[in-house]
Amino acid sequence: MYYATSAPLAPLEMGSYIPSPRVVPRDYMLGVFELETDDIERIEASSLPEGWGQYPPPTRRKTQATGTHFCK
Repeated sequence: MYYATSAPLAPLEMGSYIPSPRVVPRDYMLGVFELETDDIERIEASSLPEGWGQYPPPTRRKTQATGTHFCK
């Protein structure tokens, strides 16, 4: 799943992982999820592992663990 704040941004997020829009499987679908703003949990950048914004992140396992914890 790829999440974005709007439908037009979702393909841009997918583009980070798929080499070409021409190879996107035809069975991919767009779903819309609406949340109340009070339900959105925010993560402050200061709480993320050092180097999280680099590609590839030097602390990839820590970054993945942060995402996994957030999703639970």
